[in-house]
Amino acid sequence: MKKPLSVYLHVPFCEARCSYCDFYSNVSGEKEVNEYVDRLCAEIKAFNKRDYIVKTIFIGGGTPSVLTPAQITRIFKSLKEFEWADGAEVSIESNPNSLAREKLETYLALGVNRLSIGVQSFDDKTLKILGRLHSAEAAVSAIKLAREVGFKNINIDLIYGVPEGEVNLPSEILGELTHISLYNLIEEEGTRLTENKDLTRKTEDEVIAEQTQLESVLNRAGFSKYEVANFAREGFECSHNLVYWLGGDYIGFGSSAHSLVNNKRFSNSNQLIYRKGSEYNRTEFDIFRERVMLGLRTRYGISGEFAEKVRAESGKELAELISNGFLKDDGENIITTEKGLQILNQIILKIL
Repeated sequence: MKKPLSVYLHVPFCEARCSYCDFYSNVSGEKEVNEYVDRLCAEIKAFNKRDYIVKTIFIGGGTPSVLTPAQITRIFKSLKEFEWADGAEVSIESNPNSLAREKLETYLALGVNRLSIGVQSFDDKTLKILGRLHSAEAAVSAIKLAREVGFKNINIDLIYGVPEGEVNLPSEILGELTHISLYNLIEEEGTRLTENKDLTRKTEDEVIAEQTQLESVLNRAGFSKYEVANFAREGFECSHNLVYWLGGDYIGFGSSAHSLVNNKRFSNSNQLIYRKGSEYNRTEFDIFRERVMLGLRTRYGISGEFAEKVRAESGKELAELISNGFLKDDGENIITTEKGLQILNQIILKIL
């Protein structure tokens, strides 16, 4: 019987670098991109696919939508050397300004059935602060075009907590969406945004108020929170990300991509001409720690042997967290409450 596997591909190219971004990405020419696609396809080809069936594929970046239809078609030709499960979830990240009808039609023809659009905000001033190239109007147009072309599963990324910024989520666009990722801005050292001292930062209370207001809008629109930063309509939770959070196997291809296969962790280097790093066999404690840290981020929590271990080894701490309304334990699953999600890192430290 073949083992389920998820596949991640990293496309480290962008049209421009956003002011808040500290991910590995490049603004490169056609020659560098074509050479990278060649390396990516060669890496996929070299992987032993015989024992696996692919349940999910996620193409992230960077901005994968900067690739031409011909380049993305080459990548999918290599991906189709895998056996795909029926109904496999296939996602690709994109930006509003690099989406056009031809690309969207190409994605659908290749088997992409989930589109993720990096909107971040529907406020032009905020988009400028973030260094985004698109306008609020372009974001709305991209979402509507994707629907028109035939995409039924569309996610958008949004960022709150932006200095002097706002999300300005238009209610009329919510009906076009099935999933929303809502991220609190983290200002990383060395980014242009962090170095801009002219902007007035929001207080912690202001950021929490903004988050609460946005989550209320999403709840009223039929979205349920199933992970710290992710909201979905029923049946549209991101299957690929659930593999990460719930402990499944995944293989990463491309620069800076990470993998977990057969209990071994490994990753590629952060270079266009990348190489595979050394493998690391996880210990029993590594597995336990990861399942607690990632499981408590979700509405599914932790269960089975992992929940039993928490009850046995951190019973006093668990009881205190339940008493204070941060966790709940129904006898099967230990789950973080909405109140607990606000202090998740402290909860994890207390349990581990």
